[in-house]
Amino acid sequence: MTFAVQFRASAAPESPALRRYETPYYLIHTDLGGADAAEAVVRMKVLAEVYRKRTRELGFTGRIDRRLPVYLFKDRADYLATGAPPESAGAFLGDRLVAAATDGRGGGLAWHVVQHEAFHQFAAAVSGPDLPGWVNEGLGEYFGESLFTGDGYVTGVAPGWRVKRVKDAIAAGTFGPMQRLLRRSQEQWNEKVDLANYDHAWSLVQFILHGRDGREGDDHGDDHGDGDRSMADFVRALADGQSAADAWREAFGDAGAFERRWRAYWESLPAEGTPQRCAHAAAAAVTSLAARAAAAGQSFTTFDDFSRAADQGELRCPPDDWVPPSLWQRALRWAPAGSVWSFEADAERTRVVLVVPGGARKVGTFDLHEGRVRDVAVRDEPASKP
Repeated sequence: MTFAVQFRASAAPESPALRRYETPYYLIHTDLGGADAAEAVVRMKVLAEVYRKRTRELGFTGRIDRRLPVYLFKDRADYLATGAPPESAGAFLGDRLVAAATDGRGGGLAWHVVQHEAFHQFAAAVSGPDLPGWVNEGLGEYFGESLFTGDGYVTGVAPGWRVKRVKDAIAAGTFGPMQRLLRRSQEQWNEKVDLANYDHAWSLVQFILHGRDGREGDDHGDDHGDGDRSMADFVRALADGQSAADAWREAFGDAGAFERRWRAYWESLPAEGTPQRCAHAAAAAVTSLAARAAAAGQSFTTFDDFSRAADQGELRCPPDDWVPPSLWQRALRWAPAGSVWSFEADAERTRVVLVVPGGARKVGTFDLHEGRVRDVAVRDEPASKP
């Protein structure tokens, strides 16, 4: 959620000493320790590259000429002392700061919220056009749902629980008229924070970028097509001074026809959401871990050997190319039920293979250059014919 308030560095004289970490795009200030701080630095470094690439693909043309300040607090009281709204877990304050706290329920950082707010910060920093509320918040939610894989993020993820919420809202008519959402300004959005509006806006963005005639799109990795071009046309038209209504008509056509296609997409989306994108994230995360183990001189003959080492916390990782070991358990959760993991090796490389129900394969590869991991990628292979 976005809140138009200013960060007050002097508001909490008892606030903890914050350590500072520099990445190419961020200055991260945090009192998190150990692995939590290390994961925050790695996540934010990778996240900035995803924003840079995706915002360019979506029509944002500006450049960032400074590092963006990020404040991550261990204790919620220190977070709230910044002036952040008491009901929030993270906020983009003013025009230049993201602040985030724990999720308020004793868990770790609410990364969905951090990723959402970091999009607002990044979009403001590239000096793009003023976005209508549905685009600004819908894209924030779109990036919020992205899955961190160690060397990247998989975007376009629609979790089953959220798909159900959207389906239920469409069936019950609780979203309200789409035109009312499209006309809602960012100021009106901020005046009343409504969960249904976030779901509605996210569902529009998800459909635009990944809709395929009511089916889950086949662009499970970083390839994007007509949806990206339509969104980019919309954003560029706004930058050229067109009204939001005119920009909509040029980019997306008749609003009534759009709404019918949007409804069909969501009504036809499977209850589990986008399992192929989750599977892609699972394969990418395991490939990142396998790549680090190889860079640290650790080799495995079979995936079962790798799995036992991961379960026992024995995977090695170069200190200067670290990714969180917790990726292992996340990857296992993301892989669809009934998936089968394996390693395939030849004289040149080892590949991570995830075969999902139905037989389609996610094949993860990586390269090493002077001991550093490079070019972690996952490609899709169709199921073999019987």
